[in-house]
Amino acid sequence: MEITLDTETIRMIHLFESITHLSVKDCLIFEDCIYFLLDSHQKIENNGVLRTLENMMKKKIVIFNYNPNLIEFLKS
Repeated sequence: MEITLDTETIRMIHLFESITHLSVKDCLIFEDCIYFLLDSHQKIENNGVLRTLENMMKKKIVIFNYNPNLIEFLKS
């Protein structure tokens, strides 16, 4: 399955990765919220960084971690 990202999604992923130094697998952008899917076992250590990103992007950020086990992924 091929995934095509638009320019805004690529910009948001790049901004998130450059500030947090975490690897993003996917990103979904809605009117008031951005969902980032990170590689497994990654997390933001500093909530101040998350707040800074939310202010820069002017949207609430929700972060999920990828898990190859579907049940564990859905639990997260």
